[in-house]
Amino acid sequence: MARYKKGELIPAVYDFIINFNKANGFYPTEREIAEGLNTVQCSVRYAIQKLANDKKIERPSAKSRTFIIL
Repeated sequence: MARYKKGELIPAVYDFIINFNKANGFYPTEREIAEGLNTVQCSVRYAIQKLANDKKIERPSAKSRTFIIL
């Protein structure tokens, strides 16, 4: 698994979500993000929560592919 330096994972997750959506027309799951960034799913979950707290994304439901980019 890749080790991201402090402050690198959150922007990497954000960029991955945007690029995945542009390429596929739908948003990735946490597992797909983790596999794409070669990291663990709990780190991705933390990064997504941090992005939501920072008002960069929104997760309107508990569905795995639901994001709103703000």
